[in-house]
Amino acid sequence: MWTKRTSKRRSFCSYTTVPSLTILALLAIPGLLLAAGAQEAPVETEQSASSQSAEQESDARISIDMVVPTGVPAVSAANLDVSPDAIADGYVVELEVVTSPDVMGSRLLAGEADIAIVPTNLSARLYNREVDIQFAGGVVWGILYVVADEPLSGWEDLRGREVGMLGRGLTPDIVFRHLAQANGLDPERDVVLRYVNATTELAPNFLTGEVAVSIMPEPMLTRVLQRADSAHVILDLQREWARSTETERGFPQASLVYSGQLVQEHPEFVEAFLEAFDESVGVARSDPSGTARRAAELMPQLAAETIEAAMPRANLELVNAAAARAAVEDYFTVLLESDAQALGGGLPGDDFYYTR
Repeated sequence: MWTKRTSKRRSFCSYTTVPSLTILALLAIPGLLLAAGAQEAPVETEQSASSQSAEQESDARISIDMVVPTGVPAVSAANLDVSPDAIADGYVVELEVVTSPDVMGSRLLAGEADIAIVPTNLSARLYNREVDIQFAGGVVWGILYVVADEPLSGWEDLRGREVGMLGRGLTPDIVFRHLAQANGLDPERDVVLRYVNATTELAPNFLTGEVAVSIMPEPMLTRVLQRADSAHVILDLQREWARSTETERGFPQASLVYSGQLVQEHPEFVEAFLEAFDESVGVARSDPSGTARRAAELMPQLAAETIEAAMPRANLELVNAAAARAAVEDYFTVLLESDAQALGGGLPGDDFYYTR
C-alpha cells in the first residue's frame, strides 16, 4: 500500500534504470564561494546553514515512485519533468525504468510503486488479485507488426506460411489469431505459428532466415529494418484492429495506472500528474527527435536514431480512463474469449477506472 515518504535525494532528474540502478542526472552542486583571511570561517558557517536548509526543504517533499518498462512506454515518459516541485509543489517523482513487466508487477504488489505503465492485461490481473490499483488511461495503442522478407500484400498472402510468434497465449499471439480469423484465416490450419520463448529471439530468427515472416514489436522492428534491406512491413496490427473493431485507434497494449491509496490521499497531485504526463506524450508526438534524445538517456541500450525512426509506429496517445473504457473492455473481451483466465478473473468493475 502507498505510504507517505520523503525524498532523501536532491536530484533535478531522478531517473534510475534497473538492474544497474544508475542515476542518470544529479543536482549540480554550486562551487564554494571562497573568501580570504578572517572572512573564511563566516562563509563556511553560512554555507553550512544554507546546505542544511536545502536538505530540510528536500526532506519535506513527498516522493512519488513511478515505474515504467523499457521501450516505447519509457519513451512516453521521456519528456516528463520529474524535478522537485515541477509537477506539483511539495512533490518529487522518482522515475525508474525496468526491463521486465514482472518487476513492475512485483513493485505494485509490494506497494513500492505509486504510478506505473504496465501491459493493460497485467493491470486487470492485478485488480483481480485485489491489488488496490486504478486504470488512469491508455498510453501505448499497439506496437505489433508483421514483417516479411518479401513485399507480401496482406493476410491472404500468409496462407500456408510459417510465422514467427512470441509465446502461445501471450498478447501478440491472441491479437494475431483474432485478426487472422477476422480476415478469413484459420490460425490453426491456414498458417504455421512458430513460437519462441523470448522476444529477443524474434529478430535473430528473422535476420538469419530461419523464418521468412515474423511478428515484431517496436523498437525491435526498426532495428530489423535498419539491418535488413529486404525486410518489409506487411501488416500493421493496430490498423487492422481499428478496422475490424471500427474504432479510431489500435488496442490498448500498455496503460498508466495509479495506486488506489495515492488517488485517495493525494488527489491534487494525481490530477497535476495526469496533465503533466499528457504533455509529455504530446511532446513525444510533436518532437520525435528531441524525445528520442531524451529517451536514449533513460535507455542507454537504445540509440536515439533508432528510437526516432520507431516513433511513427509507436502509437503513443494518452486517452483518459473514461474515454478509453470501451476500447479497454473490448480488448479484455477478446483476451477472455481466447483464455478465460487471461485476466485472472472477469472484467474489472467500475472501481478499476480512475475518475476525477
